[in-house]
Amino acid sequence: SDAERTIFFDRTLPHMCALALRLPALFPSGVPLLLRGRARDVDLTAEQCGCLMAHAFFCTFPGRLVAPEDAAQPTRTAAPPAGAPLLPYFSWVYLHGEGALSDPTMLQKWRCLLGYFDARALRAASADADAHASRTVTFTRLVGDTSELSLTGSNDGAWSECDAPLCDVRASASGVIEDAPAGTLQLDFANRRVGGGVLRHGCVMEEIRFLCCPELVVARLLAEELADNEALLIRGFDTYSKHTGYAGSFRHAGPARPE
Repeated sequence: SDAERTIFFDRTLPHMCALALRLPALFPSGVPLLLRGRARDVDLTAEQCGCLMAHAFFCTFPGRLVAPEDAAQPTRTAAPPAGAPLLPYFSWVYLHGEGALSDPTMLQKWRCLLGYFDARALRAASADADAHASRTVTFTRLVGDTSELSLTGSNDGAWSECDAPLCDVRASASGVIEDAPAGTLQLDFANRRVGGGVLRHGCVMEEIRFLCCPELVVARLLAEELADNEALLIRGFDTYSKHTGYAGSFRHAGPARPE
């Protein structure tokens, strides 16, 4: 609409440009990575996450994967040096692509992601701007002892020989993951390249979760693809959008809360 176009060019885009230009100040030592086989935490502020997401919009990170996520031999935008980490692409280039906005699902992705930036622009102009900008988002790469993967055998990690009690589990047939109470651990079993097809055509569980909470997308810049004994734990992120539907019926349903 004309109103949305005005908001984008007068408020959202200038904020995105300002965020992107702060990269040298926000990352004086470069962007830290979570490499395969190395357990590590990376703490970023909400402002740093916004800066990196702005660069994803402007497609400024070269040398990332550019092939579909299920490709057997991913390719890159440029030949990587020997031993370079296998990092997912971190760019909106496919969302900008010819015909993308004729795809109803891609249009809804744009609404979620631009809604995130507009919410950030409003928060930056609020009385609580510093508190919003300094909120910490923690990305943790967890690396499990491979012996713990064994179901049988004589080693101490074999599950069949473990007598430790399982924790209590409560299952609910109603509700959605977005409405889970604070402190709840949300599990997603999906793509070894975190975020799956969130910046392409994918739009199922993992992608929808990342679209509604775009700070999660930053994990694609940080984390090398996961091995079978690894997981990525993300804490402190915020939810910016509501949604309805799934896959082809996915729709952006407005901001998660008024700004």
